Amino acid sequence: GSNNWVVAPERTITGRPILANDPHRALAVPSLRYIAHLSAPGLDVIGAGEPALPGISIGHNQRIAFGLTIFAIDQEDLYVYEKPTRRRRGSQGAEPAYLYQGGREAVRSVTESIPVRNAQPREVVLHFTRHGPVVRETEKRLFAVRAAWLEPGMAPYFGSIEYMRAQNWREFRAALNRWGAPSENQVFADIDGNIAYKPAGLFPRRVTWDGLLPVPGDGRYEWQGYFDMDALPEEFNPARGFTGSANSMNLPPDYPINERRVGFEWSAPWRYQRLWEVLSEQNNHTISDSHDLQRDYESVLARRVVASLPTPGEAAHPSLAMLKGWDATMLEDSAAAALFAVWYYRHLQPALLTHLLPNPRWEPLEMDSLAVLRALNNRDNHPVALASLEAAWQATTALLGEDPAAWRWGDLHRAAFAHPLLALAGPVLADSLRYPDVPRGGSDNTTNKTSLKEDSFAVRSGATFRMVLDVGLWDEAEVTNAPGQSGDPRSPFYGNLLEGWAHDSSIPLLYSKDAVEANEALRIELTPVAD
Repeated sequence: GSNNWVVAPERTITGRPILANDPHRALAVPSLRYIAHLSAPGLDVIGAGEPALPGISIGHNQRIAFGLTIFAIDQEDLYVYEKPTRRRRGSQGAEPAYLYQGGREAVRSVTESIPVRNAQPREVVLHFTRHGPVVRETEKRLFAVRAAWLEPGMAPYFGSIEYMRAQNWREFRAALNRWGAPSENQVFADIDGNIAYKPAGLFPRRVTWDGLLPVPGDGRYEWQGYFDMDALPEEFNPARGFTGSANSMNLPPDYPINERRVGFEWSAPWRYQRLWEVLSEQNNHTISDSHDLQRDYESVLARRVVASLPTPGEAAHPSLAMLKGWDATMLEDSAAAALFAVWYYRHLQPALLTHLLPNPRWEPLEMDSLAVLRALNNRDNHPVALASLEAAWQATTALLGEDPAAWRWGDLHRAAFAHPLLALAGPVLADSLRYPDVPRGGSDNTTNKTSLKEDSFAVRSGATFRMVLDVGLWDEAEVTNAPGQSGDPRSPFYGNLLEGWAHDSSIPLLYSKDAVEANEALRIELTPVAD
């Protein structure tokens, strides 16, 4: 998940567009996003990409700025095939095959040799149908996945190779026709003052089904190619003066979803609503305002959940008074935020599920936040909610102590970066690989998203890379990244960005040659050797 937005010049104090982006991913060492500046004849682009992938997918060149967040196009289908009931005459063994359009079709097999340390290579046979890799096989059936991102040329983020050289909206928009996967919301701004939004991604054309459930692989459920990017919505210089996204369902009300079955599984709407709430109120938006919004810990969900509870009377439990007096901001030093998280995730959801589904045929893992709100809007469910809140008070006391004034959300909600080789390292190397864990505010539903592990409340994912651009005034751009750009503990860049990230500060993203050379820390020159 991610947030991104762009504000038009008529709504900024500088008279230039401001573009912000903060992609969310699992905490990783080194940081998943790598800040880079690529300068060559015909190319001068800076921002972030991923080390294994070419190019810059979030950043700017001399004229345009761009950012992205996931847009949930359903790019996969699970196909179920019936196996032939009889073997072919003369065949030796059970020949892998499946039924397609009334006939028998052979499974394609590929043998891969996998090197194994201190052992002989292991040979593995992979099976494929016409639609994609076989992921499961039973006595009577095969199951295979068709995915748009397995098509030729669909390497992740490879479409940025085209648009990072674009000079205007027309060229950027044309480049999105090459964007395949993952499907993304794209925001755009240029030095001429234009702003725009458009999602992009390889979009399967399904005619008779929506892609939500498995379908027979017998030929009746074939994709009819792919939609052109014109089939997806677009905004160019919208009248409201800003645009953006936060992974939620942001298709326009008149979008023909029945003809263009784009997808049905979106993030909860709370971050998107918070973005719109703040940006709608700011007619003189500044680069500091965008930073503040990226670091914002107010939870629209928490606000609405608490508002649905009854007003506390004289005999009310202190837990209700604490939440009713809270501003719904998930600050790391907030006692009420700690109580809310313990209550909402560990007590309220299970209590409502047990109350509403006393004898379920299945065991749901959690309750959707919109369903929680619907339940709380029914006063008949308030006794259950209040009883669970009292239980949460006792649980929070057990976790954080007898004095509620000393409770801190950040004592439960901590971010820990772990090097992938830590478990294999000896004691001395392991000490150099470790990072200190740091307290964090926020939750899954704040624009400063810090998704949590419900079993421990530890931070699972969030924005390690953040970017805010004053479009055209490129040397004023600011970024964060964490914990560092190097994965080598001997490097000074192994953990140098962690403290600033933990305290929600930024560093300059210098662009001009003079500014870069004036702040040089290290220079590596590669000189070709003559034969």
